[in-house]
Amino acid sequence: MSPARDISPWRSLWRQLPLLVLLVALWLFLWDEVTVMSVVTGVLLAILVTRVFYLPPVLLSGRFNPWRGLLLGLRMIVDVATASIEVAFRAVNPRYTPTNAIIAVQLHTHSDLVMTLTAEAITVVPGTVVVDVDRERAVLYLHALGTVTDEDVERTRRHVLGTEERIVLAVGTHEEAESVRAERRARRMQRGGGVHGGAPDGLTGLSSDEVSAGDIQRRDGAHRDDPRGDGGEGTR
Repeated sequence: MSPARDISPWRSLWRQLPLLVLLVALWLFLWDEVTVMSVVTGVLLAILVTRVFYLPPVLLSGRFNPWRGLLLGLRMIVDVATASIEVAFRAVNPRYTPTNAIIAVQLHTHSDLVMTLTAEAITVVPGTVVVDVDRERAVLYLHALGTVTDEDVERTRRHVLGTEERIVLAVGTHEEAESVRAERRARRMQRGGGVHGGAPDGLTGLSSDEVSAGDIQRRDGAHRDDPRGDGGEGTR
């Protein structure tokens, strides 16, 4: 049973209160005035949008770490500024040959909120854009620029997973945050102990066949094996 079904309707409404407030505020901005009628209609429409339309409920974790949120915001500013300079340089460089790829990234969490925030954060950064989401498997498919080698692909994948981890530490549940901390400790122990091998980051939980045939594919011939490929670009 999914976590959303284990939550009572009243608790679900309470945890969505920040979303309701934002929707009401957006409605008031559209009307450019604050009256009893605009507030009442905004509240009714916000409840209608979140409770009636056939969409998965967006439940907040009920947790926010201000320090981690600050670090997330600062890192986003750095990533956007750095990527903007890189993309601008490639645009004006006459010797640059576009090399793109569709990369599949297996996320650590199945939370709709974290998945959505991660996809938005990755899309905001110039040079990467999420083109599809496998919600059941928690896999993001993103189009990335500058993926010449396999190391470029792995660097992009590590960037996505790092963004997901920072989002989880900032707004994820206690269980998700503790899971991220445990995975970080395990990686530090592996690096310190000289442990090598295993599946790349972001593909843990997949079998070796799935890794080799599904989520990491070379561009050459990838479109023949992967139905998601399209002509000149292959899923990596």
